[in-house]
Amino acid sequence: MYNQKIEIEIVEYINNLRSANSESSRKELFLSLLNRIFFKDDSVKKIINSINLGAEKTIFNIPKRNGLKTGFADTQYNSVIIEFERDLNKTGEHAKVQLTEYLNGNWQSGENYNFTLIATDCERWIIYAPAYEDFLYRKNEPAEIYEIDSFSLTEENADDFFFFIDKYLFKTEKIKATLENIKTEFGERSQVFINALDIFKKHYTAVKQTPEIQNSYEQWHKFLSIAYGSFQATDEIFLIHSYLSVFSKILAYIALSADEFIDEKQLKGIIKGDIFSNYNIRNFIDNDFYYWVSEKSSFDALKSAFRIMIQKCAEFDFSDVSEDILKGVYQELIDIETRHSLGEYYTPDWLCDKIIDEIDIKENSAALDPACGSGSFLRAYINKIVSLFPKVSANEILNNVVGIDIHPLSVQISKTNLLLSLHKKIKASKQPVFLRVYLANTLLAPEGTVDLFGSQFNLTIDNKIYSIHDSVFENASAFDAAVHFCDSLADITKNKETEEEENFNKNFGKNIYNFKYSQDIIDSFHKIYCGLKEAKEKGKDSIWKFILQNLYKPVFLKEKFDFVIGNPPWLTYSDVTNADYQTQLKKLSDKYNLLPSIANMPHLEIAAIFLAHSVSYFLNENGRLAFVLPRSFLTADHHHNTRAGKTKNVKLTELWDLKEVKPLFKVPCCVLFAEKSEIENNPLSDKGIKGLNIQGRIRIPFLKTVDIKSSINFSKTQWYFISMQKRSAFSNDNIYRSVRPNYYKNKFKQGATIVPRNFYFVNILQDYNGDIHDRKLFVETSKDFIKDGKKPWKDLYFRHTIDSNFLFSTAVAKNVAPFILINPPVALLPVIADEQNQIKLLDWNGIKNEGFIDTAFWFKWVEEEWEKHKTQNNKNISAVDYLNWQNKLTTQYISARYLVLYTASAKDANACIVDRKKLDLKFIVESKCYWATAENLKEAYYLTAFLNSNIANKLIKSFQTVGLFGPRDIHKKILEIPLEKFNASNAKHNKISEFGKICSAKSEKYISKNLDSNYNIGKVRLEIRKLLSDELNQIDDLLLEIVSNGKK
Repeated sequence: MYNQKIEIEIVEYINNLRSANSESSRKELFLSLLNRIFFKDDSVKKIINSINLGAEKTIFNIPKRNGLKTGFADTQYNSVIIEFERDLNKTGEHAKVQLTEYLNGNWQSGENYNFTLIATDCERWIIYAPAYEDFLYRKNEPAEIYEIDSFSLTEENADDFFFFIDKYLFKTEKIKATLENIKTEFGERSQVFINALDIFKKHYTAVKQTPEIQNSYEQWHKFLSIAYGSFQATDEIFLIHSYLSVFSKILAYIALSADEFIDEKQLKGIIKGDIFSNYNIRNFIDNDFYYWVSEKSSFDALKSAFRIMIQKCAEFDFSDVSEDILKGVYQELIDIETRHSLGEYYTPDWLCDKIIDEIDIKENSAALDPACGSGSFLRAYINKIVSLFPKVSANEILNNVVGIDIHPLSVQISKTNLLLSLHKKIKASKQPVFLRVYLANTLLAPEGTVDLFGSQFNLTIDNKIYSIHDSVFENASAFDAAVHFCDSLADITKNKETEEEENFNKNFGKNIYNFKYSQDIIDSFHKIYCGLKEAKEKGKDSIWKFILQNLYKPVFLKEKFDFVIGNPPWLTYSDVTNADYQTQLKKLSDKYNLLPSIANMPHLEIAAIFLAHSVSYFLNENGRLAFVLPRSFLTADHHHNTRAGKTKNVKLTELWDLKEVKPLFKVPCCVLFAEKSEIENNPLSDKGIKGLNIQGRIRIPFLKTVDIKSSINFSKTQWYFISMQKRSAFSNDNIYRSVRPNYYKNKFKQGATIVPRNFYFVNILQDYNGDIHDRKLFVETSKDFIKDGKKPWKDLYFRHTIDSNFLFSTAVAKNVAPFILINPPVALLPVIADEQNQIKLLDWNGIKNEGFIDTAFWFKWVEEEWEKHKTQNNKNISAVDYLNWQNKLTTQYISARYLVLYTASAKDANACIVDRKKLDLKFIVESKCYWATAENLKEAYYLTAFLNSNIANKLIKSFQTVGLFGPRDIHKKILEIPLEKFNASNAKHNKISEFGKICSAKSEKYISKNLDSNYNIGKVRLEIRKLLSDELNQIDDLLLEIVSNGKK
């Protein structure tokens, strides 16, 4: 329908808007435009008339604080509410408030949620929607609304305006199936999701206690819990997963069939999955954890929800899907805590395509994604195969493309993506196709085994353990056929005599062909049959065949693949709380020579185990791997073995750094390429390995390749393995590193963990004259620290009189800039100093016994709140013990006059001197800083000059972890740079110290003149470094020989 004449009309409309000075004149221009561009469509003309007639519609029952009120919507027709404004930039918030009231008025009047909420000045358009929680769980409270889409009309995007207006007002054109459109129409603030989930919730509440549904829920919960150590299951998440499962089935069928009308028989076939066999697809749907929706009672109750999804899917054009359209809605609807616990970070299509372009694919190449998520890599691989070999059949492709994922929903979503990618070839296929995406743990079976590498497996059916022989896993198709036989036999003998082993042996031989089986195998499958029969007799049979046929699929895939590609889970060893799973992970780490030191083991990412296991187990002799990984693989101590080439049989061949691509993931990432090697250890040569530095700013993370060509820059580079003392990193800089030690490395210690900050950081509320010591003072929890607090401590607040002897000065990161301590905050701490100036830690009762009753009140509150809110990890730790974690408080030397502090984390180290004699209060160092005492002021200046120097900070860059805002985590890395003990008779040392003194004086002068109360510490640090650039360059020249043996 869209043509050049319409574009001309829209451009003219834009010009006319510029002279329209009122809300009504703009609205008239808009309605006139609609009449001109939709004049041939009678149904649209009726809607335009409705917009006119719907003006100033009365809305009743708008909830207010003191009751209900009546309001008037500018325009409400059918389910569309439009609030017109003269200028949204000035009155946009007013429009949002009005729409919120009108939505709640309709809702309180008994309407279903089926609204399109629009605020506009006829040039800028904003679409709003509520959060589903407001409607499903807080129906008696007013709902809030949130922006979900927007459009600002210009002459450059006039052609897009037609489709935007048509999408929200008329729907005369099919909606293009894109990631964003699918997320908008089926995501958490969509009409479809809110209404469908409401129907799901009502029915589920009534039937959740039935055995079938209980079993589905329990096994869903158990599967994810055991697989990943911890999983906070709720009815809400289970229902959201069920909704997504149904949605993917409906979408897949409509894309495959192009049916616009689906009768009840077809609908039952979609939900059960058997209709897909009409299209040559044999295993699109299994009896998984969400099969409960297809049972007759549930199907009848949920039919209206299915119809809502069908109606919306029918509005889409699936004929040319050019991206992974499902990962957006999937990522949005998986609860944020669930996403973290599963380590899910979905890869954008452009990065998948770039990685696939890098590998040399042949027509019969086999590929595996061992953590396939929504199937983005599988989809990209298939698209590449089709583009290179257009005549290849669907069966030929699918026989060589395999995905595994631990998340049951990922399996269904991935299969849907495969179908969307190949639906034309599948429909043309002469033979049935199988989608080889399996629910399993790539590393081991979720239920665990007695001995993963031994001969006996512990297999669980309905909480009962059966020990079976590992020879059952020698042939995948025979295993599936045998499980199918056991399931069928369990069906026919349900509630009857159990088949004796002799008859079972005969029937087994007649039904399992072309497979040599031993008595161990027959005995093992008889146990499986008994387990399935018992589950069926308890009404808990719907998912066990599905679990058995998927669970052990990784066992059958040994050395089958030319390529392993993907983005494995970004979890650490410490994220796994299941002891058995931790034991297995540690065993695998040891097998592949990944084990870091004991201190670093908790930080080891499971992705490292995925990498090693995938290369060793799944790749064939000449196979190649490409994984998207956290950027910590380049720098973190716990990945040293991977970098050093010590990981068994893994040879790294290429590296891409994506830290400068924003936005992308929540943490910076890289891509590592590796190949299988016959040699056990494969250190990098001095020439390094090839790679890319990838940079660019993009509008949103999930873009297609065509969308990022002008935004992303790919620069070729070389990567080297470098080391500094015991640390290693990958770097583009092959600079020489000295192995000489730093004298001060063991002198510096980290400060005390003064958290939760609400307990200890205070503001003094009363004025006083003279010395602060030995006073009663009235204090409150520092509001500066409350606003930066985290749950569950964020809102805790206390005011009370205290004894000033318990007040100390301290510093957190924002108080330390180069060469200067800025506004040190006050901390109230339960410590006193004895006659030898040794710190003594007291609980509230000990403080009371010392005679400080007022201060005891404060710390009694602290200890009570700690006990109420402390985490499970700290269940055996008191507030006092936590404050003195690893004795970092009581080992501080409060009598030493000169302290040198530097920040534990920042782009660069920021160091300053603390002269305790210049402070009113005794100074305690907090954990955001490292500290050491200096024998004299000259040594202190020498140390701060080194710690603030450009050269020392440059040399540690390759070893620092990188966050979204750049390098961070200095800790003791900077103390790996060689530095001699200060020697007053050494002219160079004295010169460095003198520059430190000059820098301190200039920094102090700058702060005294320029600092305001709302200072930005990052900006202050940059300004000071700019001010001191000449001095810092001279310090670098003096330090050069010391830190790098004269080589720059």
